[in-house]
Amino acid sequence: MTRNNIISLDVAIIGGGIAGLATAIALRRAGHQVTVYEKSRFSNEVGAAIHCAPNATRVLEWLGFDFIKANAVKNVWSHLGDGKTGEALRSNSLAHIESQYMYPWYFFHRVDLHNGLKDLAFGEVGQGIPAVLKLQSRLASVNATDTSLNFEDGSVVSADLIIGADGVHSTLVKWVVQDEVSAYDTGHSAFRFLVPVQSLLEDPETRWLVVDKPSTMNIFKIDDRRLVAYPCRNGELMNFVCIHPDGNSKESKEEWNVSADSDRLAKAYSMFHSSLRALCRHSEDLEDLKLWKLLYRPPIKTWTRGKCTLIGDAAHPMLPHQGQGGGMSIEDAGALGVLFSNIDSKASIPARLQMFQSVRYNRASAVQIFSNFGQDEATMMAAEAAKYGFRKVPTTQMEFHQFLYSYNVLEDTKARVSKEFFGTH
Repeated sequence: MTRNNIISLDVAIIGGGIAGLATAIALRRAGHQVTVYEKSRFSNEVGAAIHCAPNATRVLEWLGFDFIKANAVKNVWSHLGDGKTGEALRSNSLAHIESQYMYPWYFFHRVDLHNGLKDLAFGEVGQGIPAVLKLQSRLASVNATDTSLNFEDGSVVSADLIIGADGVHSTLVKWVVQDEVSAYDTGHSAFRFLVPVQSLLEDPETRWLVVDKPSTMNIFKIDDRRLVAYPCRNGELMNFVCIHPDGNSKESKEEWNVSADSDRLAKAYSMFHSSLRALCRHSEDLEDLKLWKLLYRPPIKTWTRGKCTLIGDAAHPMLPHQGQGGGMSIEDAGALGVLFSNIDSKASIPARLQMFQSVRYNRASAVQIFSNFGQDEATMMAAEAAKYGFRKVPTTQMEFHQFLYSYNVLEDTKARVSKEFFGTH
């Protein structure tokens, strides 16, 4: 339909994770008719936490996200500790983050974030036509002649704009890149589990984590082993991520999120201080201890082809060392929301997708490189990052914060659209 020469596109989004849902909201608000095709039943959402820094919360607020309803916890302190001794290596306030970067840094239970995005994408309340959700819709292939989508149930779907948000093992990526694209096992995995804060408080050996370090991003490390802990869901749960070498480096198509046992966790962290091993022991009473294989895929040569683009982990899968996987996905959504506002011709879709890649590719690729390492390993990433236009790699926590959090994807995209399509500066 047309209104004042502005058209509404039929948009197909493959994948209903954070990237897909955030983009569905952005494009719904831009006036388009969006359908999200999700391969699962949405009944096995991962019980883990995620944090969103100011570069992402800026976009979430623009999308109308309800942080209170999502039980967000503000991150106000950063603590780096020696895993062997338990002693502090660095501990500093993050109270300046919100005032300096204009938006807060939040911890979420992943399910709460996901549910908040679903409400905005598919709910009746909100700007634009509610997006449509199609569950158990697994993409099989793309027709080369007309770019229609073939699903495993035999259905065929055509759309004006196709967005691949189908993760690191994306079906669409091979069609976009026109080459084999594989993710590789890094030789590291991460145990993930959530513990009720009350349980930690009642244990004399673990009470310190809650009492001494509230609303804190805690990281304890020995060499290439890390124990990360931070609260979520209004401070009711403590999220743990335990990253460690697993000695299994090989090309991987395996399930990325499998059940694990606490004995394996205890063995992997046996060299950590007793106060930290006590935290790990709280996994013994849980039924949902998960092992997450850390996969890496180098930046691909292109994200777009014709009327199709990749976003999120399908475009730029991240290791967790910078905590920006979700943030980069949300930035993608913001850029697409701006780029596809006030579109007046379907013929301009490929050009707008090329601009999307121009806006996002170098930044997301650099963050991919940075995410292979911790913030204390900057020299190891300098050569790779230089390929994406970054001559000066951040070397301190403050420099990383400035690079990651000061960026405004909405304003950057608006400026580029004005210059390219409307001839203004």
